[in-house]
Amino acid sequence: MCSYCKILIVDDELIMRKGIRHIIDWEQEGFEIVGEASNGKEALSQIETLKPDIIIADVVMPVLNGVDFSKILNEKYPNIQLIILSSYNDFNFVRSTLLNQAVDYILKPTLNQEELLKALKKAVLRIPGMVLKQDHSVHISTTLNRYLLGFENTLDLENLKQFFPHDSNLLFGMNTKEIYKNDNKICQDISQKLYLMLQGYTGYRFSPIQINDDILLFLINFPSNHDLSLYHDLSNAVSTLVKDYDRCFFLITPAFSSLLEIKHNYESEFLPHMNDYFYLRGNHVIQVKKCPTHKEEIPTFDMHHYQAYLHSFQFSDAIITLKQYIYLVVNEYQLEQMKLKVLTDNAIYSLISTLEDCKFDVYHLKLEYVSNLYNSLFADDFLALFEEMLEHINVILSTHQKNINDQIIHKIILYINNNYTKSLDLSEVASRFNFSYHYLSSYFSAHYKEGFNDYLNRLRIEKAKELLISNQDTPIAEIGSTVGYSDHSYFCKVFKKFTNYTPSKFKKVFTKE
Repeated sequence: MCSYCKILIVDDELIMRKGIRHIIDWEQEGFEIVGEASNGKEALSQIETLKPDIIIADVVMPVLNGVDFSKILNEKYPNIQLIILSSYNDFNFVRSTLLNQAVDYILKPTLNQEELLKALKKAVLRIPGMVLKQDHSVHISTTLNRYLLGFENTLDLENLKQFFPHDSNLLFGMNTKEIYKNDNKICQDISQKLYLMLQGYTGYRFSPIQINDDILLFLINFPSNHDLSLYHDLSNAVSTLVKDYDRCFFLITPAFSSLLEIKHNYESEFLPHMNDYFYLRGNHVIQVKKCPTHKEEIPTFDMHHYQAYLHSFQFSDAIITLKQYIYLVVNEYQLEQMKLKVLTDNAIYSLISTLEDCKFDVYHLKLEYVSNLYNSLFADDFLALFEEMLEHINVILSTHQKNINDQIIHKIILYINNNYTKSLDLSEVASRFNFSYHYLSSYFSAHYKEGFNDYLNRLRIEKAKELLISNQDTPIAEIGSTVGYSDHSYFCKVFKKFTNYTPSKFKKVFTKE
């Protein structure tokens, strides 16, 4: 009896496993990949369930390497055939696996379709009664999959026309990864039920195209004068699915005539709009031509400006800036939902992290809101959660406004202490920190019993006193300039005000001969 020969891939490198998946058209050659494992121990745990006929395994792996794996496999499952992958410097390991009845080995650097098929067919000959099955429809599906993913550069149109004889085509599918978060069981159920329903419709040809377990996609081939009835049938199929799976949101692309257009249609029509259900609540079947139009010139969120507000503890300004932008892009459909969610996530994370640095108890906001925002299915739910979270943050800010002001003042004092040699005035400092000029002026009067100018002058004069004592050979005018006074006479005037001495008199009195 013909059947697919089941293959298990075992390699600790994900990119290698993915490469093997796409190196040949497995179903066309009569093989079926039933699973993957990252080491020998993981592979052994899958054997009873997957029941592979052939295992392709790397010789060097963590946890349980290929040599030990081959020994256990030969002892417990002698009927399973093993093909070893190795690097140039692994031959001593390879020799051990061959002694454990491995069928063949292939060098990773030279792995190609021809070498792998040769080893696979050699292994098949060792399996009693194995006759490889070849399914034309599965071959078509795999061919289209490889073409869309870039593993094939051309399509055999003559061969495809035998399977797709009609003059129009469209793509029909959904983003299963985003909607069901890789719940493979549900995705498989939806795919199987939809496949059976499509089989019940006459007048169309179709082929499923599974894109890396991320996207459920069908190519529908139909007569161009049946477009309305096709849309009606697809809508009925989805309506039936929605009874059991309410998060089904299928996209229908515009029709195209040549199968050579499938990749362009997939990349320019399907992918950019597959998440537009976010803006179209209540629509389980969405036509690309009715999707919101994303404007080409999307205004960029000024994250640098936003971060500057946070850095200076101007939380209200930061929140207003973020809120205005989010509402703009959502209401105008200007940002694809994943870009919107990533932007919001980054902005909120920065806000919460800054609040945590200010010793605010806001960790629960991450748990309560951020993940829920990311998982929002629709724009109105997203905005409602976003608004609720901002209100929560505003309550926290209003409760701790004095603490926030103290944090800002602390930064201002540090700034003055580190920049007293520069030309500073109250207006410039207040503006730099986006702080109230009048509040800052009142703060100095209340906390230091002197105004900003007196605080700055006192600081400069204290530094000047230190320099006069420690740098006896330095001219007094130079010391004045060093601490921020470009006018020598003004420096002397201020110095006397705070010390009752002129700089030269101070130097004589307090400098030891």
